[in-house]
Amino acid sequence: MIRIITLINNDNYISKKQKEVIEMKNFTFKAWAQAQCLKQAAKSKINEFFHDEQGDAGPIIIGVIIIVIAVGLAVIFRDQLAAWLNSLFGKANEGIEGAMDSASVQIHHPSSSH
Repeated sequence: MIRIITLINNDNYISKKQKEVIEMKNFTFKAWAQAQCLKQAAKSKINEFFHDEQGDAGPIIIGVIIIVIAVGLAVIFRDQLAAWLNSLFGKANEGIEGAMDSASVQIHHPSSSH
């Protein structure tokens, strides 16, 4: 890489087109090297994330316990919950039907009013 830089600075030995090609190769190499550094840093962070044991699992365990209790209660009181939901939806359905009946309007055609 040092040789490429010294050739670029010495205009007596290379043409303008050759100089552009060398600069492009130099730029490409630098971009590749930066990409490799970023790749290695990302790998390191991901590895650290999965192998780090400093985090507290307490909130996760509490959440799982709450979900297990809720599912257990739903299984135990399945019949009562089903009856309550059927009652609730039945009342809602009756309310909707009543609202539709009271809002119904007879439509008269102008030709039938004679």
